Amino acid sequence: MPYNNTLTSTQKDKMIPKIIKRDGNVCFFDKQPFHSEIPGLERVIDHANNKEDDHRIENLLIEHGKCNDEKKRNFDFQTLALDALKKNLSAAPESLGEKEGQKRKERSVDELTEGDVNEIINKLVKLELETKLPEGDYETVISYNKTLKGIHFLLIQQTGYKRGSEQAPRRSIDAFCSMYAPWIDEKQGKGNRIIRRRKPEEMYK
Repeated sequence: MPYNNTLTSTQKDKMIPKIIKRDGNVCFFDKQPFHSEIPGLERVIDHANNKEDDHRIENLLIEHGKCNDEKKRNFDFQTLALDALKKNLSAAPESLGEKEGQKRKERSVDELTEGDVNEIINKLVKLELETKLPEGDYETVISYNKTLKGIHFLLIQQTGYKRGSEQAPRRSIDAFCSMYAPWIDEKQGKGNRIIRRRKPEEMYK
């Protein structure tokens, strides 16, 4: 979808009630109420991924002005915001594709085929890697094992806690870290594996 650079007053009026319904009428970071008359405690809309032209509802958070300013310097705040974006996208039908999401809603968990489950896994892995290791970021690394366990939990959560094996998520992560993929996994010390964005010169190696 095309994005505008700024949110209009009309867009804000439409989106704020939806954000409040999803997250509550408190600051996303400190969970405290807003006070428009107190500097720093006024309500502002923030873009979780810091892309000011990405106005998807999943990417919008409401925060205190002071917390929004702190996020610019606070890595923990930035990580929390990106985690919220990932969670919101995962929960939204359009994150799986509008038709696929609606079709899946009409079926019970017991009717999910192996192909359905693999599709869910692949989308979860892709979203996790794109969020944590975005294009152009060659410095950030994430834990392979923590990523695997996180994807495994999201899988069993989305399938009614009936898909217990880690093998399928592991295969998907390995595929997204293959020689043709934008990411790579490496051993880093005994029993420790990391995932990072593959540098251009490393493609196809």
